[in-house]
Amino acid sequence: MAVLWAAAIVPAAMGFWLVAGSLAGVPHARIHTLLAGALLALGLATLLQVGLGFRLPMYEGPASAYLAAIGVVAGAGHHGLGAITGGLLAAGIFVAGLGVLRVDRLMVRFFTPLVARVFPLVVILAVLPATLERAVGATHGLPGSGSAWAATLVVVGTVLAMRRLSRLTPYVMLCALVAGTGIYFVLDGVPHSQVAGGLAGPPLLPWGAPNVQAGVVFPFVLAGALAALNTIASGTVMSVTHDLEVRPGAARTSFLMHGAALAGGALVGNLVGNVSRLESPGIVRLLGHLGRAPLLFMGVALGALAFVRPVVDLAAMLPLSVSAALLAVLLGVVVVQALEGIREEPPAVRWLVVAPSLIPSAIWIVFGSSMGALAQLLANPMLWGVLLAMGLERIVRRRLPETPPTT
Repeated sequence: MAVLWAAAIVPAAMGFWLVAGSLAGVPHARIHTLLAGALLALGLATLLQVGLGFRLPMYEGPASAYLAAIGVVAGAGHHGLGAITGGLLAAGIFVAGLGVLRVDRLMVRFFTPLVARVFPLVVILAVLPATLERAVGATHGLPGSGSAWAATLVVVGTVLAMRRLSRLTPYVMLCALVAGTGIYFVLDGVPHSQVAGGLAGPPLLPWGAPNVQAGVVFPFVLAGALAALNTIASGTVMSVTHDLEVRPGAARTSFLMHGAALAGGALVGNLVGNVSRLESPGIVRLLGHLGRAPLLFMGVALGALAFVRPVVDLAAMLPLSVSAALLAVLLGVVVVQALEGIREEPPAVRWLVVAPSLIPSAIWIVFGSSMGALAQLLANPMLWGVLLAMGLERIVRRRLPETPPTT
Protein backbone atom coordinates (compact mmCIF):
# COMPACT_ATOMS: atom_id res chain seq x y z
CA MET A 1 0.00 0.00 0.00
CA ALA A 2 2.90 2.35 0.74
CA VAL A 3 4.21 1.75 -2.79
CA LEU A 4 0.81 2.71 -4.23
CA TRP A 5 0.80 5.94 -2.21
CA ALA A 6 4.31 6.75 -3.48
CA ALA A 7 3.25 6.03 -7.08
CA ALA A 8 0.42 8.54 -6.72
CA ILE A 9 2.46 11.19 -4.89
CA VAL A 10 6.02 11.39 -6.16
CA PRO A 11 5.39 11.61 -9.94
CA ALA A 12 2.78 14.36 -9.41
CA ALA A 13 5.22 16.29 -7.19
CA MET A 14 8.11 15.94 -9.63
CA GLY A 15 6.72 18.63 -11.91
CA PHE A 16 6.65 21.16 -9.05
CA TRP A 17 10.24 20.38 -8.09
CA LEU A 18 11.57 20.73 -11.63
CA VAL A 19 9.63 23.95 -12.25
CA ALA A 20 10.98 25.35 -8.97
CA GLY A 21 14.51 24.44 -9.98
CA SER A 22 14.04 26.18 -13.31
CA LEU A 23 12.63 29.33 -11.67
CA ALA A 24 15.40 29.43 -9.10
CA GLY A 25 18.15 28.86 -11.65
CA VAL A 26 19.41 25.51 -10.38
CA PRO A 27 22.11 24.28 -12.79
CA HIS A 28 21.38 21.00 -14.57
CA ALA A 29 24.40 19.44 -12.90
CA ARG A 30 22.76 19.98 -9.50
CA ILE A 31 19.32 18.58 -10.26
CA HIS A 32 20.24 15.51 -8.22
CA THR A 33 20.81 17.72 -5.15
CA LEU A 34 17.47 19.43 -5.74
CA LEU A 35 15.50 16.19 -6.06
CA ALA A 36 17.26 14.43 -3.18
CA GLY A 37 16.45 17.32 -0.87
CA ALA A 38 12.87 17.44 -2.13
CA LEU A 39 12.33 13.70 -1.58
CA LEU A 40 13.77 13.86 1.92
CA ALA A 41 11.67 16.92 2.76
CA LEU A 42 8.47 15.31 1.45
CA GLY A 43 9.10 12.18 3.50
CA LEU A 44 9.88 14.21 6.63
CA ALA A 45 6.84 16.49 6.23
CA THR A 46 4.49 13.55 5.68
CA LEU A 47 5.87 11.73 8.73
CA LEU A 48 5.40 14.78 10.94
CA GLN A 49 1.86 15.56 9.79
CA VAL A 50 0.56 11.99 9.68
CA GLY A 51 2.27 10.94 12.91
CA LEU A 52 1.99 14.10 15.01
CA GLY A 53 0.01 16.81 13.17
CA PHE A 54 -3.49 16.23 11.87
CA ARG A 55 -2.92 12.46 12.15
CA LEU A 56 -5.08 11.83 9.10
CA PRO A 57 -4.27 9.82 5.92
CA MET A 58 -3.10 12.99 4.21
CA TYR A 59 0.28 13.42 2.55
CA GLU A 60 2.43 16.54 2.37
CA GLY A 61 3.48 17.82 -1.05
CA PRO A 62 4.79 20.95 -2.79
CA ALA A 63 2.63 24.07 -2.44
CA SER A 64 1.97 26.46 -5.32
CA ALA A 65 2.11 29.41 -2.88
CA TYR A 66 5.78 28.70 -2.16
CA LEU A 67 6.38 28.25 -5.88
CA ALA A 68 4.97 31.77 -6.41
CA ALA A 69 7.26 33.09 -3.66
CA ILE A 70 10.24 31.61 -5.51
CA GLY A 71 9.08 33.53 -8.57
CA VAL A 72 9.03 36.79 -6.59
CA VAL A 73 12.52 36.27 -5.19
CA ALA A 74 13.99 34.99 -8.45
CA GLY A 75 12.44 37.94 -10.29
CA ALA A 76 14.52 40.31 -8.17
CA GLY A 77 17.56 38.76 -9.83
CA HIS A 78 20.09 39.36 -7.08
CA HIS A 79 19.15 37.23 -4.11
CA GLY A 80 20.41 33.79 -5.20
CA LEU A 81 19.43 30.30 -4.07
CA GLY A 82 20.39 31.09 -0.47
CA ALA A 83 17.46 33.52 -0.44
CA ILE A 84 14.99 30.69 -1.00
CA THR A 85 16.51 28.78 1.90
CA GLY A 86 16.22 31.86 4.10
CA GLY A 87 12.67 32.51 2.97
CA LEU A 88 11.56 28.96 3.79
CA LEU A 89 13.19 29.15 7.22
CA ALA A 90 11.35 32.42 7.90
CA ALA A 91 8.06 30.95 6.68
CA GLY A 92 8.55 27.93 8.92
CA ILE A 93 9.06 30.15 11.97
CA PHE A 94 6.01 32.22 11.01
CA VAL A 95 3.64 29.26 10.59
CA ALA A 96 4.89 27.65 13.80
CA GLY A 97 4.27 31.02 15.49
CA LEU A 98 0.67 30.93 14.28
CA GLY A 99 0.32 27.61 16.08
CA VAL A 100 1.90 28.93 19.27
CA LEU A 101 -0.48 31.93 19.24
CA ARG A 102 -3.47 29.62 18.55
CA VAL A 103 -4.49 31.44 15.39
CA ASP A 104 -5.71 28.06 14.18
CA ARG A 105 -8.77 28.32 16.46
CA LEU A 106 -9.97 31.41 14.61
CA MET A 107 -9.38 29.82 11.20
CA VAL A 108 -11.07 26.51 12.03
CA ARG A 109 -14.22 28.30 13.16
CA PHE A 110 -14.95 29.49 9.62
CA PHE A 111 -14.26 26.20 7.81
CA THR A 112 -17.74 24.73 7.66
CA PRO A 113 -18.43 21.53 5.67
CA LEU A 114 -19.67 23.65 2.76
CA VAL A 115 -16.53 25.80 2.70
CA ALA A 116 -14.46 22.62 2.86
CA ARG A 117 -16.20 21.37 -0.28
CA VAL A 118 -15.90 24.70 -2.09
CA PHE A 119 -12.19 24.95 -1.32
CA PRO A 120 -11.00 22.18 -3.69
CA LEU A 121 -13.22 23.50 -6.48
CA VAL A 122 -11.71 26.98 -6.13
CA VAL A 123 -8.15 25.70 -6.12
CA ILE A 124 -8.54 23.11 -8.86
CA LEU A 125 -10.38 25.45 -11.23
CA ALA A 126 -7.46 27.87 -10.94
CA VAL A 127 -4.64 25.36 -11.46
CA LEU A 128 -6.21 22.87 -13.87
CA PRO A 129 -5.64 24.85 -17.12
CA ALA A 130 -1.91 25.20 -16.43
CA THR A 131 -1.72 21.55 -15.35
CA LEU A 132 -3.34 20.41 -18.59
CA GLU A 133 -0.98 22.61 -20.62
CA ARG A 134 2.01 20.92 -18.97
CA ALA A 135 0.42 17.54 -19.58
CA VAL A 136 0.21 18.06 -23.35
CA GLY A 137 3.47 19.99 -23.62
CA ALA A 138 1.83 23.29 -24.53
CA THR A 139 2.56 26.85 -23.44
CA HIS A 140 -0.25 29.42 -23.41
CA GLY A 141 -2.60 27.28 -25.45
CA LEU A 142 -2.70 24.15 -27.54
CA PRO A 143 -1.73 22.01 -29.48
CA GLY A 144 1.50 21.02 -27.71
CA SER A 145 3.75 18.01 -28.26
CA GLY A 146 2.65 14.81 -29.98
CA SER A 147 4.47 12.54 -27.53
CA ALA A 148 3.06 14.48 -24.57
CA TRP A 149 -0.48 14.23 -25.96
CA ALA A 150 -0.05 10.49 -26.47
CA ALA A 151 1.33 9.95 -22.96
CA THR A 152 -1.49 11.99 -21.42
CA LEU A 153 -4.16 10.10 -23.33
CA VAL A 154 -2.61 6.81 -22.27
CA VAL A 155 -2.56 7.93 -18.61
CA VAL A 156 -6.21 9.01 -18.69
CA GLY A 157 -7.29 5.97 -20.71
CA THR A 158 -5.52 3.60 -18.32
CA VAL A 159 -7.22 5.18 -15.31
CA LEU A 160 -10.68 5.11 -16.88
CA ALA A 161 -10.32 1.52 -18.07
CA MET A 162 -8.99 0.16 -14.79
CA ARG A 163 -11.56 1.97 -12.65
CA ARG A 164 -14.26 -0.14 -14.28
CA LEU A 165 -12.90 -3.10 -12.31
CA SER A 166 -13.04 -2.43 -8.58
CA ARG A 167 -10.26 -4.90 -7.83
CA LEU A 168 -7.86 -2.96 -10.03
CA THR A 169 -8.75 0.53 -8.79
CA PRO A 170 -5.98 0.71 -6.13
CA TYR A 171 -3.38 0.13 -8.85
CA VAL A 172 -4.58 2.69 -11.39
CA MET A 173 -2.00 5.38 -10.61
CA LEU A 174 0.91 2.94 -10.65
CA CYS A 175 -0.21 1.40 -13.94
CA ALA A 176 -0.95 4.81 -15.47
CA LEU A 177 2.54 5.97 -14.48
CA VAL A 178 4.19 2.97 -16.14
CA ALA A 179 2.01 3.11 -19.27
CA GLY A 180 2.31 6.87 -19.76
CA THR A 181 6.06 6.92 -19.23
CA GLY A 182 6.53 3.93 -21.51
CA ILE A 183 4.62 5.44 -24.46
CA TYR A 184 6.43 8.77 -23.99
CA PHE A 185 9.84 7.08 -24.14
CA VAL A 186 8.80 5.04 -27.19
CA LEU A 187 7.77 8.15 -29.11
CA ASP A 188 10.30 10.68 -27.81
CA GLY A 189 13.19 8.46 -26.82
CA VAL A 190 14.72 7.81 -23.41
CA PRO A 191 16.41 10.99 -22.13
CA HIS A 192 20.19 10.94 -21.89
CA SER A 193 20.97 11.10 -18.21
CA GLN A 194 23.89 10.03 -16.07
CA VAL A 195 22.74 7.44 -13.54
CA ALA A 196 25.33 7.20 -10.81
CA GLY A 197 25.69 4.43 -8.27
CA GLY A 198 26.16 4.37 -4.54
CA LEU A 199 24.79 6.44 -1.70
CA ALA A 200 24.88 10.22 -1.42
CA GLY A 201 22.76 12.04 1.11
CA PRO A 202 21.58 15.62 0.61
CA PRO A 203 24.21 17.94 2.12
CA LEU A 204 23.30 20.58 4.69
CA LEU A 205 22.66 24.02 3.17
CA PRO A 206 23.63 22.98 -0.38
CA TRP A 207 22.59 26.38 -1.77
CA GLY A 208 24.78 28.39 0.58
CA ALA A 209 24.11 30.52 3.64
CA PRO A 210 20.47 31.58 4.11
CA ASN A 211 19.57 35.11 3.08
CA VAL A 212 16.94 36.67 5.33
CA GLN A 213 16.61 40.17 3.91
CA ALA A 214 13.17 41.77 4.19
CA GLY A 215 12.60 41.56 0.43
CA VAL A 216 13.16 37.81 0.66
CA VAL A 217 11.23 37.11 3.84
CA PHE A 218 8.01 38.97 2.95
CA PRO A 219 6.87 36.82 -0.03
CA PHE A 220 7.66 33.60 1.83
CA VAL A 221 5.84 34.70 4.98
CA LEU A 222 2.85 35.58 2.80
CA ALA A 223 3.11 32.15 1.20
CA GLY A 224 3.29 30.66 4.69
CA ALA A 225 0.02 32.35 5.62
CA LEU A 226 -1.63 30.87 2.51
CA ALA A 227 -0.12 27.47 3.34
CA ALA A 228 -1.55 27.67 6.86
CA LEU A 229 -4.99 28.32 5.36
CA ASN A 230 -4.42 25.40 2.99
CA THR A 231 -3.45 23.16 5.91
CA ILE A 232 -6.68 23.88 7.80
CA ALA A 233 -8.71 23.49 4.60
CA SER A 234 -7.12 20.18 3.59
CA GLY A 235 -7.65 18.69 7.04
CA THR A 236 -11.29 19.77 7.00
CA VAL A 237 -11.78 18.43 3.46
CA MET A 238 -10.36 15.04 4.47
CA SER A 239 -12.52 14.94 7.59
CA VAL A 240 -15.72 15.89 5.75
CA THR A 241 -15.11 13.70 2.68
CA HIS A 242 -14.33 10.50 4.54
CA ASP A 243 -16.20 11.17 7.80
CA LEU A 244 -13.03 11.16 9.92
CA GLU A 245 -12.83 12.74 13.35
CA VAL A 246 -10.24 15.46 13.86
CA ARG A 247 -8.83 15.36 17.37
CA PRO A 248 -8.88 18.56 19.49
CA GLY A 249 -5.82 20.73 18.95
CA ALA A 250 -4.89 18.96 15.71
CA ALA A 251 -4.81 22.20 13.70
CA ARG A 252 -2.39 23.81 16.17
CA THR A 253 -0.09 20.80 16.07
CA SER A 254 -0.28 20.73 12.28
CA PHE A 255 1.01 24.33 12.17
CA LEU A 256 3.91 23.41 14.43
CA MET A 257 4.74 20.37 12.29
CA HIS A 258 4.46 22.45 9.11
CA GLY A 259 6.98 24.92 10.49
CA ALA A 260 9.38 22.17 11.54
CA ALA A 261 9.09 20.44 8.15
CA LEU A 262 9.71 23.69 6.26
CA ALA A 263 12.86 24.42 8.25
CA GLY A 264 14.14 20.85 8.04
CA GLY A 265 13.51 20.64 4.30
CA ALA A 266 15.20 23.99 3.64
CA LEU A 267 18.33 22.85 5.46
CA VAL A 268 18.76 19.87 3.11
CA GLY A 269 18.11 21.79 -0.12
CA ASN A 270 14.36 21.58 -0.67
CA LEU A 271 13.16 24.65 -2.59
CA VAL A 272 9.35 24.26 -2.55
CA GLY A 273 7.70 24.20 0.85
CA ASN A 274 5.31 21.31 1.43
CA VAL A 275 1.71 21.53 2.58
CA SER A 276 -1.13 19.09 3.24
CA ARG A 277 -2.32 18.31 -0.28
CA LEU A 278 -5.99 18.36 -1.20
CA GLU A 279 -5.50 15.38 -3.54
CA SER A 280 -5.21 13.14 -0.47
CA PRO A 281 -8.98 12.38 -0.27
CA GLY A 282 -8.91 11.38 -3.94
CA ILE A 283 -5.98 9.01 -3.39
CA VAL A 284 -7.74 7.48 -0.39
CA ARG A 285 -10.79 6.92 -2.57
CA LEU A 286 -8.74 5.20 -5.26
CA LEU A 287 -6.81 3.02 -2.81
CA GLY A 288 -9.84 2.25 -0.67
CA HIS A 289 -7.73 2.47 2.50
CA LEU A 290 -8.08 4.99 5.35
CA GLY A 291 -5.17 3.79 7.47
CA ARG A 292 -2.18 5.98 8.31
CA ALA A 293 0.40 3.20 8.54
CA PRO A 294 1.14 3.05 4.77
CA LEU A 295 1.80 6.80 4.71
CA LEU A 296 4.11 6.58 7.70
CA PHE A 297 6.03 3.73 6.06
CA MET A 298 6.13 5.67 2.79
CA GLY A 299 7.56 8.72 4.57
CA VAL A 300 10.38 6.65 6.03
CA ALA A 301 11.01 4.95 2.67
CA LEU A 302 11.15 8.22 0.71
CA GLY A 303 13.54 9.69 3.24
CA ALA A 304 15.79 6.66 2.88
CA LEU A 305 15.58 6.61 -0.94
CA ALA A 306 16.74 10.23 -1.03
CA PHE A 307 20.19 8.85 -0.13
CA VAL A 308 20.24 6.33 -3.01
CA ARG A 309 21.73 8.02 -6.06
CA PRO A 310 20.34 5.68 -8.78
CA VAL A 311 16.79 6.14 -7.49
CA VAL A 312 17.02 9.93 -7.52
CA ASP A 313 18.69 9.98 -10.94
CA LEU A 314 16.02 7.71 -12.43
CA ALA A 315 13.25 9.81 -10.90
CA ALA A 316 14.69 12.84 -12.68
CA MET A 317 13.99 11.13 -16.02
CA LEU A 318 10.22 11.14 -15.49
CA PRO A 319 8.57 13.15 -18.30
CA LEU A 320 6.98 16.37 -17.07
CA SER A 321 3.89 15.65 -19.15
CA VAL A 322 3.27 12.34 -17.35
CA SER A 323 3.71 14.06 -13.99
CA ALA A 324 1.13 16.68 -14.93
CA ALA A 325 -1.29 14.12 -16.37
CA LEU A 326 -1.22 12.07 -13.17
CA LEU A 327 -1.83 15.22 -11.14
CA ALA A 328 -4.76 16.16 -13.37
CA VAL A 329 -6.31 12.71 -12.78
CA LEU A 330 -6.08 13.13 -9.01
CA LEU A 331 -7.56 16.63 -9.20
CA GLY A 332 -10.44 15.24 -11.24
CA VAL A 333 -11.22 12.65 -8.55
CA VAL A 334 -11.24 15.38 -5.89
CA VAL A 335 -13.62 17.52 -7.96
CA VAL A 336 -16.06 14.63 -8.25
CA GLN A 337 -15.96 14.11 -4.48
CA ALA A 338 -16.58 17.80 -3.81
CA LEU A 339 -19.48 17.98 -6.27
CA GLU A 340 -21.09 14.93 -4.68
CA GLY A 341 -21.26 16.79 -1.38
CA ILE A 342 -22.37 20.10 -2.89
CA ARG A 343 -25.15 18.37 -4.80
CA GLU A 344 -26.87 17.74 -1.47
CA GLU A 345 -27.09 21.47 -0.78
CA PRO A 346 -30.28 23.44 -1.59
CA PRO A 347 -30.26 25.28 -4.95
CA ALA A 348 -30.09 28.66 -3.19
CA VAL A 349 -26.82 27.69 -1.52
CA ARG A 350 -25.36 26.27 -4.73
CA TRP A 351 -26.16 29.40 -6.75
CA LEU A 352 -25.62 32.09 -4.11
CA VAL A 353 -22.58 30.65 -2.33
CA VAL A 354 -20.78 28.07 -4.45
CA ALA A 355 -21.02 29.70 -7.88
CA PRO A 356 -19.85 33.20 -6.81
CA SER A 357 -16.95 31.67 -4.87
CA LEU A 358 -15.53 30.36 -8.15
CA ILE A 359 -15.31 33.85 -9.69
CA PRO A 360 -11.76 34.56 -8.36
CA SER A 361 -10.56 31.34 -10.01
CA ALA A 362 -12.22 32.29 -13.30
CA ILE A 363 -10.54 35.71 -13.18
CA TRP A 364 -7.25 33.99 -12.42
CA ILE A 365 -7.53 31.80 -15.51
CA VAL A 366 -7.93 34.88 -17.71
CA PHE A 367 -5.47 37.29 -16.10
CA GLY A 368 -3.19 35.21 -13.84
CA SER A 369 -0.44 34.57 -16.39
CA SER A 370 -0.14 38.29 -17.17
CA MET A 371 0.39 39.27 -13.51
CA GLY A 372 3.74 39.82 -11.91
CA ALA A 373 4.98 37.23 -9.41
CA LEU A 374 4.08 39.31 -6.35
CA ALA A 375 0.66 40.15 -7.77
CA GLN A 376 0.04 36.44 -8.33
CA LEU A 377 0.85 35.77 -4.69
CA LEU A 378 -1.46 38.52 -3.45
CA ALA A 379 -4.27 37.62 -5.86
CA ASN A 380 -4.18 33.92 -5.01
CA PRO A 381 -7.71 32.69 -5.83
CA MET A 382 -7.59 30.17 -2.99
CA LEU A 383 -7.63 33.02 -0.47
CA TRP A 384 -10.30 35.15 -2.12
CA GLY A 385 -12.51 32.27 -3.15
CA VAL A 386 -12.53 30.80 0.35
CA LEU A 387 -13.19 34.20 1.93
CA LEU A 388 -16.13 34.68 -0.45
CA ALA A 389 -17.52 31.27 0.45
CA MET A 390 -17.21 31.99 4.17
CA GLY A 391 -18.95 35.35 3.93
CA LEU A 392 -21.68 34.31 1.51
CA GLU A 393 -22.55 31.19 3.45
CA ARG A 394 -23.13 33.22 6.60
CA ILE A 395 -25.42 35.60 4.73
CA VAL A 396 -27.38 32.90 2.90
CA ARG A 397 -27.79 30.64 5.92
CA ARG A 398 -29.07 33.59 7.94
CA ARG A 399 -31.64 34.58 5.34
CA LEU A 400 -32.63 31.01 4.51
CA PRO A 401 -32.96 29.30 7.90
CA GLU A 402 -34.54 26.28 6.26
CA THR A 403 -31.12 25.42 4.72
CA PRO A 404 -29.00 24.10 7.60
CA PRO A 405 -25.32 23.35 6.90
CA THR A 406 -24.58 19.88 5.61
CA THR A 407 -22.71 17.51 7.84
